[in-house]
Amino acid sequence: MRVLNDIVSEAVTGFRNMLFPGVCLSCGEPSIEGMELLCPFCQDNRFDAANPFNTDACPGVILPSTIRFQYAMWKYDKGGVLQRLLHNIKYNGLGRLGFELGTLIGGRMADCPAISGLEHAKSELVLMPVPLHPRRKRMRGFNQAEVIALGVSQTSGIPVLNDNIVIRTRYTNTQTGFSLLDRGRNLKGAFEVTDTEEISGKTILIVDDVFTTGATTFALAETIQAYSPDEIGVLTIAHA
Repeated sequence: MRVLNDIVSEAVTGFRNMLFPGVCLSCGEPSIEGMELLCPFCQDNRFDAANPFNTDACPGVILPSTIRFQYAMWKYDKGGVLQRLLHNIKYNGLGRLGFELGTLIGGRMADCPAISGLEHAKSELVLMPVPLHPRRKRMRGFNQAEVIALGVSQTSGIPVLNDNIVIRTRYTNTQTGFSLLDRGRNLKGAFEVTDTEEISGKTILIVDDVFTTGATTFALAETIQAYSPDEIGVLTIAHA
């Protein structure tokens, strides 16, 4: 896991410094610290909060019984700056940005009451990035959910499960344009648990980039629920 972090950090930071030396990728202003890909102003003020009421799930989200809570940091802006940033993380190799946004999630996720209540939980908290199929991971070069989870871990101290604990066994079509029903069918049987001891009795925080209909995280939660986790929650950068 640390090797992946180092590779993503070094490669992407070098690429970014060549194209965007010392500027915020959101507003284009010089970075105050000269390191962040998003300036402090954009981190705090550029995007709308996904859940301004700080409830256990974003407005309009109905969670299945397998999932206790759902936290998203920002509201997805279709066609806007945030969509472009998330697209660059996933398809244009800006893994470092995913890591930085993960560190923000790690610092802010206590805004969700259910998460803040986990401070005194008896079960161990672990982060589970949504797995990518090996073929898709080779195409992208890394799993964006994994680098986000590494960022969350950096600020929260919650460990990230190894990527071989739960694997994606079936190559699925992209979910874009699918109805909720078709999304569920597309993901049926897509995940498999290979080490049940790493799941049983623990509080699992599933990490991904965007929560849209929830089909992916719901399917993953249903798979791991069979192995008796204590609780399951969801963490994402955005809620669409």
